[in-house]
Amino acid sequence: MINVYIDSGEMKDETEELMGDLDGWKIPYVSKGKSLVVADDLRNARLLFIHSDLEHDMVVSGRMHFREYLKASSLQDR
Repeated sequence: MINVYIDSGEMKDETEELMGDLDGWKIPYVSKGKSLVVADDLRNARLLFIHSDLEHDMVVSGRMHFREYLKASSLQDR
């Protein structure tokens, strides 16, 4: 699971609450700012929370993040 969240909007609070719950349940996850995420994080983290500095409408396509997520997935190239 990849969760990308930004400072504005409701998702930041919801995401931080979920990470707090995961901490309480001792379920491991990775949480990083977008500039710190590496390909190994995308391939190996089962739960990945990424904080982005982009505006809401730009999160997926603004810096081609979605393309990088797909490259790191287990989907086959076609």
